[in-house]
Amino acid sequence: MDDRSEDKQAGLPAARSSLVERAAEKLMGAKGGPPADASAPAAPPFPVAEPAGPGLVEEGLEEALAAGAAGAPEAASGPGGDPPPVAVLGASAAISGRAPVRHSQRRSRIVNIDTTGLEARNIITPATKRTRTVEEFRLIKRMVLSQRWDIRDALGNTILVTSALPAEGKTTTAINLAMSIAAEEDLRVLLVDADFVKPDALRQLGVSASKGLIDVLQDPQMDIADVMLRTNIEKLSLVPAGQLHDRCTELLASTRMSELISDLAGRYQDRILIFDSPPILATSESVVLTSLMGQIVFVVQADRTKRESVDSALDLIGERQHLGLVLNRARGGFGNTEFGSYYGAYYYGYGEQESTDRAAE
Repeated sequence: MDDRSEDKQAGLPAARSSLVERAAEKLMGAKGGPPADASAPAAPPFPVAEPAGPGLVEEGLEEALAAGAAGAPEAASGPGGDPPPVAVLGASAAISGRAPVRHSQRRSRIVNIDTTGLEARNIITPATKRTRTVEEFRLIKRMVLSQRWDIRDALGNTILVTSALPAEGKTTTAINLAMSIAAEEDLRVLLVDADFVKPDALRQLGVSASKGLIDVLQDPQMDIADVMLRTNIEKLSLVPAGQLHDRCTELLASTRMSELISDLAGRYQDRILIFDSPPILATSESVVLTSLMGQIVFVVQADRTKRESVDSALDLIGERQHLGLVLNRARGGFGNTEFGSYYGAYYYGYGEQESTDRAAE
């Protein structure tokens, strides 16, 4: 009979073989589950906790701290109030199946966007008063948001903005759509610059960054929080494109990318993700991105984009029900509705393939 059996017969708690097992047992106890057993299979992940504060964006750290404070007070800090050991912070990851937290306090860098300069270039901000552009994007926004709960085979809060060819206004459309959503009372938006060949979204916002999404995909030691940028616009955050890589397409098609999108889109119900994609006919990365998104906003420039280009791009995208067309730079009088005739921008509903013909003619 070993020492642990004797302790059990004597009414004493069984000895734990490691601090991780001890912390895991208390974390599961806080959720009302059975005590941890080193010989038992790993327990399923527990629900994600809300973040401790707006500045703390480490994905996974908030769960460990919140659960540790509730169920393992002695594990929440070391002797004398020192920060908890890495093993304790890793206990939450061990239970949930995530990689251990490597940094105890990882915070996003804060960048400043010159909103006055944006408005001078006809880019809206949440504070922009009612204008034609504001109304145009309110219409597009309502169409997009109305679909986010109806999509079952993908995450409806992931939106890709693209076009057939360069210089059709897709990046400006992505920024304006993000700004319009940031004006919502109950939503937050994450704008991801996914055009790695021509990363123009952050440049238009007057922001620069050396690393971004593609760096996170190729370096497993990096976390998306390392490159995420908070802005002076309260409900808007950014993810830069990062350094151009020879294998961008393969990195975007990886399991790591799928898991990253699922984590970003699924962690908070009030978060909308907007990806500014390369043009469909310009690079192969955009085709991969379309397969990962719940919705696609396809920008067509009036009097410029040829019908053949639109058809070719839509063929590469494939059959997609939740795809909308934005006719950019339309002249007044085009169309058959009062709203379109007045504002000069048009948004064709999801899944209406025949709208392609009307937009390109």
